[in-house]
Amino acid sequence: MKKVHIKSLVSTVVVVLFVCVAVWYVAANYDDFARIAITNPLMLIPAALFVLINIYGAGVVIDLAVEPHGVKLSRKEAFGLAAITRFSNQFSPSYINATIRATYLKRTYGITYAKFSSSFLISSLLQFMVTGAMILITFLAMNNLSTVNTPLIAIGVALLIFVVILYIPLGKVIKFLNKKMDRGNKISHLYGRLSDMLVGYETVRKHPGLFSRTFIQMVINIIALALVYFTLFEALGIHTTILQTMFIASFTNWSVLFSVTPGNLGVREGLMVVSAGIAGVSIPATLLVAIMIRLITFAISGGLATYYTPLILNKSLFNLRSK
Repeated sequence: MKKVHIKSLVSTVVVVLFVCVAVWYVAANYDDFARIAITNPLMLIPAALFVLINIYGAGVVIDLAVEPHGVKLSRKEAFGLAAITRFSNQFSPSYINATIRATYLKRTYGITYAKFSSSFLISSLLQFMVTGAMILITFLAMNNLSTVNTPLIAIGVALLIFVVILYIPLGKVIKFLNKKMDRGNKISHLYGRLSDMLVGYETVRKHPGLFSRTFIQMVINIIALALVYFTLFEALGIHTTILQTMFIASFTNWSVLFSVTPGNLGVREGLMVVSAGIAGVSIPATLLVAIMIRLITFAISGGLATYYTPLILNKSLFNLRSK
């Protein structure tokens, strides 16, 4: 079975499973859902603003990792690409976002896919490290060490693995790949691409100020997303704390690790439910907030993508995947 068919099958299974579980849960807890309503609609306004900030900030994190390769996007490009990729994510797994961005950078600035891959990998590692640290910090601020459970332990272990990957020496690996590439065998081009990616990886991670700037931007992104959750819970009349919503926001950022469905449908909601349960937040309200976020994100990113796609990619939004 072809790889693309396997991915499609897994995506379909996850979505169908999520829909079945969601329908069952709503039916089993109908009374709880029936009691929830939008009691403070004005809170939807700041929620939309924070969604906009989060959309832009998520793109900036990747843009920062591309700067070591000599590319600094204008604000129009950065904002436009962030909107376009976020909107495309509503219909496809997250890696499509990277494909769109990589294609734009190659066509406009000549950045090779290998160099972009190195930037994307480091930006992803930094995002997981920062959000992972925020998960542990916010959890410990709400609880204590004796209440740490399996999901938190798994995140702690993953965090250590990401740190090792980020700082692992690559000099000998690059020399080995270069020797293999010089032999001119059938797969020498593969060794060459891997070598280029690792050289780019070294360039990016040694760039002055990259880690600190990415850290600051990631914290801003998490706060913005936490405020999205906070304001939407308030719109439903559910009172939470910033610590609780920061924990949920940090936790759900890890849904990118399991990007097998369009917009991480089912995966993101699952992580929201798990984190809400750990943080002591109403699960029925959390599921409604998840739906509200998708609707708000779809409306904002869709409107912006409709405007920016012709300006930046020189094509219609409805023809986004064409060459």
